[in-house]
Order: sequence, then C-alpha cells, then structure tokens
Amino acid sequence: MKTIWKTKKQQTIPKKFQWKAFLIFIITLLVLFAGTTEILSRRTVTVTVEVDGQVTEEKTAKKTVKELLEENYSINSFDEVTPAPDTEVYDGEKIVVHKAKPVLLVDGCTSSFTFTQGETVREVLEEKGITLGEIDDVIPTLSTKVTDHFKIQILRNQVVIEEKLVPLAYQVEVKENRTKDSGYKNVLREGALGLKKETYEVIYQNGTVSGSSLVKETVLQDPVNKIVERGTQNTVVTAGGERISYTKELTMKSTAYCSCKKCCGKSPGDKGYGITRSGEKARRGIVAVDTKIIPLGTRLYVEGYGMAIAGDTGGAVKGNKIDLYMETHEQCLAYGRKEVKVYLLDQIQP
Repeated sequence: MKTIWKTKKQQTIPKKFQWKAFLIFIITLLVLFAGTTEILSRRTVTVTVEVDGQVTEEKTAKKTVKELLEENYSINSFDEVTPAPDTEVYDGEKIVVHKAKPVLLVDGCTSSFTFTQGETVREVLEEKGITLGEIDDVIPTLSTKVTDHFKIQILRNQVVIEEKLVPLAYQVEVKENRTKDSGYKNVLREGALGLKKETYEVIYQNGTVSGSSLVKETVLQDPVNKIVERGTQNTVVTAGGERISYTKELTMKSTAYCSCKKCCGKSPGDKGYGITRSGEKARRGIVAVDTKIIPLGTRLYVEGYGMAIAGDTGGAVKGNKIDLYMETHEQCLAYGRKEVKVYLLDQIQP
C-alpha cells in the first residue's frame, strides 16, 4: 500500500519584518568587525618610566601615558608628568614623573593640606600664589628646602594704633598747724583725678596681641591735689589731768639722787653743797641730764615725777639717762631704777 505524506502550507514572513531582521544582522556584523579591528590594531610596546629617579621598564598595550600610569602607579593632579598625560604611548618612549611633595600649609589661622613641586619654601608660596606682607613672618625661612610631609607656617602680623584713657592720681598736700594737736586733721580741699590719653602701637599676630609699645602720652586734664591741714602740736596729759604741749618725746633710764654725801660726795657746810650745775639750789623738780641730749635749762615733764628743769649734771649721767632729785636718800632708794617717758617742753636748737 502506498503511503502518501501531506505537508502543511508554508507560512510567508511579511516583508517589513524581513527588512528589520536584515538591518539587525548588518549592525551585528559591523560591531563585530569594529571590535576585531581594535583588537588587531592594539599592540604591546615597551616604555621606560622614571618616578623621582626610580627607573622601571614597562610592557603595555595602553594607548596613552595617563592610562599607563593609572594602571601601575599612584599619580595625582599635582604630579609633573612628561610627556603630557594625554600623549599616545609609543615603543621605546621614556616617561618621567616628578611626584609632588605633601605639605601642611598654615596661613594665619587657616590650615590646609596640599601637594607641591616647589623645592624651597619661597617656591611653594609662589606656586600657591601666597603673598607675604612686609612684617609677616614665615617658619621656616624662605630658603629652607622642602621635604615630604613638610609644615610651612605663615604668621600674619599687623600693627594697629590704639588709644586708651588713663586716670591721673592726685597728690595729698599737708599743711602743718602748730596751734592744733597732733591728732587734728582737716580737709581744706578735696582732690580730683586727672585724665591722660595713651597712644600705643599694638602688634597682632594671627589676630592675637603679641606685643605693644607706648608711643605718645597726652594730658587731657591735670589732677587737683588734695590739701589737708594737720596739727603738729604734741600734747600729753599730766598726772594732775592738765594737757600740756611738748616738742619732743624721749624714753630714758631714770635714777634718783639727793644732796647727801652718798649721792653727791659733799656734806652740809662743804663748798658747793646743795648747789646744782646751773647754779640753782638743789630741790625737787631739778634733774640731772647729759647736756649732749638735753640742754641745761630745758623745761621737762617726766612721767611719774612731774614738771622739771634740766638744771644739773652728773658723772654717771651719760647718754640716754636722767637723774631725778629727791628730798631724802630714803626716797631715792625707794625710787630705784625705772624707764620713763621724758617730754621736752621747749624747742631744742640743733
């Protein structure tokens, strides 16, 4: 029996789809051709790379200097590259790289981290366009060589004229009044402060005062002195309650004497018995002194003894000593030796 095979009728692709398929095919061929061409055109070249004196030989298929360096080296925009980074690489070429040095730049109160090709501090500042004032300071000096991780500090100095007002103190004038006691005091005129203007040259360093000098003083108002009246009369109250004035006060060692032979070496009837150095007859109120300290005839008030006159002297009465006359020897013995205040009631001429 003969078998008969039947096939379905083949479907026909619309013409518009046929054209799209053809275009896709053509584009694919072109892309493949371009890629193949680039691969075929890429070649390997040998170049020498010198980085800060360190030389290496590189085999590369990179097209430009930049591509080569980015592949194998750490390069930044501050580094100096010869030839230029966008230059095409050719076989046998020498590429030289001068690495920029990292520096910390402190300008006044502002700090920044940067890179430089400058060899000295001066070159770095010129490279960065930094201008120094006439009195600015640089640490270290401009001629100093720059190394890696270097610090350059610029001290910005400024001179400013400043003024301030300063009070002027007044003096106290004392006028003595001999008719008033020493404790007396009276203000005749109150004092008043004066005023002056001081002009300074002030040096600011990075905004902070680093020094100043006074260049001028101008008195705007003179001070008025205070005038005080003061009593100069010294007074003392006697044992009887009387206030008397004195010119000088002395602290002296006192003893007592009488007209007896034990005290004066004379007996009644002897020549000069009972007569003092001043020629007066010895009596209570007459005292013996050293005339170098108290002149004869000086009126005195002796603490614990009373009013007296310096009318006698004695061989043992020298220096700061005084001998008080008593009526009897018993009174002398009873008095003994004492330290007393002696007030001079008369002005002693120098």
